[in-house]
Amino acid sequence: MSEESAFLEALQADPADDTVRLVYADWLDEHAEPAKAEYLRLVATLAHATEDYAREQPHVSRLLALAETLPQEWRAQAGSRFKVVFYSQGDAAKKVSTIKAVRDVSGGGLAEAMAVIETGWPSELLARVPFEQSLLARDTVRETGATLYLHPFETTHRPIPVFYDLIASRQSTDLLDSAQSTECKAVFAAFLQKALNIGAVRARRLAESNRVTLAKHQDPVVAGVRARELWHHIEYGAGAADDYPDFGPAWGIWVSTIARTRPNNKQPG
Repeated sequence: MSEESAFLEALQADPADDTVRLVYADWLDEHAEPAKAEYLRLVATLAHATEDYAREQPHVSRLLALAETLPQEWRAQAGSRFKVVFYSQGDAAKKVSTIKAVRDVSGGGLAEAMAVIETGWPSELLARVPFEQSLLARDTVRETGATLYLHPFETTHRPIPVFYDLIASRQSTDLLDSAQSTECKAVFAAFLQKALNIGAVRARRLAESNRVTLAKHQDPVVAGVRARELWHHIEYGAGAADDYPDFGPAWGIWVSTIARTRPNNKQPG
């Protein structure tokens, strides 16, 4: 048996053995495989994270980029360190969508997918899979409103979740004349009225601020979907301070997301 085969066999026997994983990473560096070595070190790092995983986190985004360049079979052998656990269904009206999503990511049949969401929770959806596969599975099912978390293989503790606030902002009116300031606020108010489904009077009141919170403590996937939806309500055109009048949103209106942890680090129920 070769040295590399011995490393892979040890990791398949015990996916949680990060000592072997890190020694293997050093060995890969010595044998001119720096991408594989970095991937394994990131696997070990992410396995000990204390917060829920989000694609924007530097270690997560770097691992996902590396995974695209490395052989799938090798990643399955060396990086199957994680599992996906289903905690709750969410909106009952989306039950069918949840079942279909669970079936798609698990590769099982309809009966198995129904069992995941109809039997006692928590329920293990995937076990001993690479990080990138488990993250995709988690996000796919979360889009239906279900609650899932990605865990290291050996743990059952839920991480401190990362949530997102959705923020709408507009260009400051400090440097605008009276007419421009009025138009800027009017465009922002029209956007807020649609985005928040509120009346015109309340929207105009909110538009006096340069920055408005549209939603708090959103699931990362839900926040991303909602942000993309909100962009469709932004009026595009020439604002007074636009450098690119044929490209940018009018009056510098933007929707952004800000990562937060739940207040007092409370776990969701």
